[in-house]
Amino acid sequence: MQTPTLLSIAIHEAGHAVAALADPPRPWIEGVSIIDQPEGWLGYFSCPALWQPYMAEVTAPAEAMEAWRILAWRDVIEYLAGPIAELRWKRYSRAAIWLGADEFAEHCFGERAPEPGSDLGCVRARLEWARPDDERDAFCEAWIETEELVARHWRAIVEIGRLLEKQGRLDGETLKMVWERT
Repeated sequence: MQTPTLLSIAIHEAGHAVAALADPPRPWIEGVSIIDQPEGWLGYFSCPALWQPYMAEVTAPAEAMEAWRILAWRDVIEYLAGPIAELRWKRYSRAAIWLGADEFAEHCFGERAPEPGSDLGCVRARLEWARPDDERDAFCEAWIETEELVARHWRAIVEIGRLLEKQGRLDGETLKMVWERT
């Protein structure tokens, strides 16, 4: 496995940020960082998740459950945007990324579960709740939707990634400013 460069880590985190800034934009984003990370972390995008684990334990009216499923789906897109942006930065073609959906779905839902706090671990938790018995198909659907979002906003991802590589950390206001000018 290749050691990721600082710029590829920045592009990965920029993918998360741009997915959160895309339509509809998240109301609050704390920021993104590739410096001073906890052990084992390469970067961090800080924005409260829309879907929270307690939602899996609550019995709620059908309308609330559907609204929570939509929030979980939005989180899935944001979590997948990082790895997909990184793959695109590493010059994988759009077709190769699309075809990689099954392989990543296997990694996400295979026998060896991803770390719970990792991007794929968070995707797994949300899809197991939101789309039980259909997680792998849902993953592939989300993967393609996310790849399209990343392609559509590639210029902003690269600009934010390059700025993040230089500065190490960007706050939410800076992210919004760069987003609005691209």
